[in-house]
Amino acid sequence: MLGVGQPLSRRRIDGESRTLNTQQILQMTINGLMLGLVYSLIALGLTLVFGVMRIVNFAHGELYMLGAYVTYYLYGEWKLHFILTLLMAVLAMGVLGVIIERVFLKNLRAEFMASFIVTLGLATFLQSAALLVFGLSEKGVPAVLPGVVRFAGVSLSLERLMLIPVSLALIIVVSLFVQKTRAGRAMQAVSSDPEAAALYGVNIARTSSMCMAVGCALAGAAGALIAPVFSVNPHMGEDPLFKGFIIIVVGGLGSIPGALLAGIMLGCLEAFGTTLFGAPIAYIMSFLVLIGFLLFRPRGFFGKV
Repeated sequence: MLGVGQPLSRRRIDGESRTLNTQQILQMTINGLMLGLVYSLIALGLTLVFGVMRIVNFAHGELYMLGAYVTYYLYGEWKLHFILTLLMAVLAMGVLGVIIERVFLKNLRAEFMASFIVTLGLATFLQSAALLVFGLSEKGVPAVLPGVVRFAGVSLSLERLMLIPVSLALIIVVSLFVQKTRAGRAMQAVSSDPEAAALYGVNIARTSSMCMAVGCALAGAAGALIAPVFSVNPHMGEDPLFKGFIIIVVGGLGSIPGALLAGIMLGCLEAFGTTLFGAPIAYIMSFLVLIGFLLFRPRGFFGKV
């Protein structure tokens, strides 16, 4: 299974034309940046939840998938404005995240095996429910910004270009929220030392719910943004979840700059690898990156442990 959807280019460069020109490099770089920032949104949600709750949320990919379906129905079928649809997807997945935390994960903080079983079971349930409700067939979402921009001899889709500033803006907003707001500082305190944070009056339960809401909202935002670009189906969250795990390992657990850097690196690796060698080789390259960091730098770029 491939990335967040079908790769931006399946064209392989044959033996006679492996030398890349400037246009090809620019095209692949922009494609990689687009993919990388979407992956970073997914990974950022994962790393926030892990940092505060010490839980690896294996249902994160299904929240991404549900965010895409919110876009399909609200924007594609009911013709709401895309910005309103994006906000609704963010809100819906944030609320669902709070429900999941309060119902299933409230007493499982730092319980890796129990939370692993619960979130994996929840992922299976959500995917099966999506199959029953939405069906197996892929669904297309109308373009938000049809048309292309020509730059330096390269034709760039407006819709895909839109993903870059919007994804980056969301990452910056979350980073500022974590760094500058009282709730964000509480999340940092709980992540560093939950016992000490509790002694200083931080409400651990409320902070965990807030963290889960933000993390799941980011997954919903990523799904909503990618829905008009690629097809929507109940299995679309599986591969982005795997890429998210790679990013949080490579970037460093709990590191927002690490998630951004590793996401862009992985997106560019996938874009260049798919174009030069084909999708299967690009997928293998992602595994090799993960294995390399686990062997030689398990704390990632900016991890503290």
